[in-house]
Amino acid sequence: MFFYDSDCGFCVWSLGHLQALTTDLPASPGKGLYIQRNAYFVDSDNRVYLGHKAISQALRHYGRTSLIRIGGLVLGLPIFAPIYRIIVWNRHRLGPLVGADTCAL
Repeated sequence: MFFYDSDCGFCVWSLGHLQALTTDLPASPGKGLYIQRNAYFVDSDNRVYLGHKAISQALRHYGRTSLIRIGGLVLGLPIFAPIYRIIVWNRHRLGPLVGADTCAL
């Protein structure tokens, strides 16, 4: 299950793109302060993946094509952690750039 911040327009917009790359990705709004810092993914063994690793796991397990699943594997590399953090810190600025509402935070 992929959890996202439903209060963040950029996050909802991003989820739409993630779902376009996947097949039957289960997704649900996350709750509490925690979701404001990380998307997260819980696999069938109840392991929790945060941030870029959550997106990586979603693509690896639900990617529409082999290439997308391989891309998910690559996205899980540590080099993508700071990129994810920069996006999270600036998501209130990114929302308007993609035509999404800003966060209500």
